Amino acid sequence: MAGTDEFFEVTSDYAGREGDASFLHVLKGDIVKVIKKELVHYIVEKDGLTGKVPKGKLSACQKTPNVNQSQVISTSQITTVQPKVVQSSQDIQTAAGAINPD
Repeated sequence: MAGTDEFFEVTSDYAGREGDASFLHVLKGDIVKVIKKELVHYIVEKDGLTGKVPKGKLSACQKTPNVNQSQVISTSQITTVQPKVVQSSQDIQTAAGAINPD
């Protein structure tokens, strides 16, 4: 086990190994806690799950994250919604009609 908590950022998606639950699925941008360093793989923890990830898929974080690991989400989980820009008074009347169809 690592002497102090070490955190690494996942540099590219890794799907694990099919049929082998000892390997952990991670996504680029995930922050994981290293439990144990092995020659080829690191055993890491993410969202309460523990498993192996190739060390080539990980990059040391410059600083320790100050959030609870259960609160960490990857950038691939974020979606954006573009708001509709009102162009004219007709757009306002159309929007109002959709809200109050009376």
